[in-house]
Amino acid sequence: MDAQRLAEVEQQLRSPALNLRVAAVNLLAQLDSGVAVPVLARLAEDPDFLYRRMAVMGLGNHPVAASLEVLESLLLAEEDSNVVAEAANSLMEFGEAGVLRLAKLFRENDNWLVRQTVLGVMMDGDRSSTLLDVVRLGLGDPVVTTRETAILALGKFVDTAFQAEAIDLLLEMAVSSQWRDRWRSATALCRFGDDRAKAMLGRLRSDGSHYVVAAALESGYD
Repeated sequence: MDAQRLAEVEQQLRSPALNLRVAAVNLLAQLDSGVAVPVLARLAEDPDFLYRRMAVMGLGNHPVAASLEVLESLLLAEEDSNVVAEAANSLMEFGEAGVLRLAKLFRENDNWLVRQTVLGVMMDGDRSSTLLDVVRLGLGDPVVTTRETAILALGKFVDTAFQAEAIDLLLEMAVSSQWRDRWRSATALCRFGDDRAKAMLGRLRSDGSHYVVAAALESGYD
């Protein structure tokens, strides 16, 4: 791609029309990282959060050190949670380095959107102790939806080296005073064939919340 065409693409990234911005990001995804990343790095410094969000989305298409450096710099100063959440989506493309940065982001940012995004992307691609550490933090989050996501994430550890620890945490949440915690715990426990999980599901079938009872019955265990 010649310099003039690249300049046109960079201008298109700032188009008022979303479809044109997306098309430009998709085009950059096909280019060499050495060409695309500097363009996206400049966009990541734009005053408009919509353009910064598009920039971090594009950086995920180029999982190289230069892209990660741009994301790191952005996260140090970014105040818009939508941009940070989009950056979390992109970080998962960077392998172990991205996973570790996601865990750090979760510890440092208590925004519900950011935290749920981090949990969501890590659930899709990570089953390590790093995810378990993040989940532990999420279980204590005051925002109920974040806590629910963390509880459901424990179900991802079935048949892993961390299964016993996941069940221990679920058994604690299953006796929470909050019915939504018990509800999600029942859903997650249904994934485990462990005797302790079965016993707790039996107890939850007599719960005062019909949501919890219905979730516990989904297991089919006698």
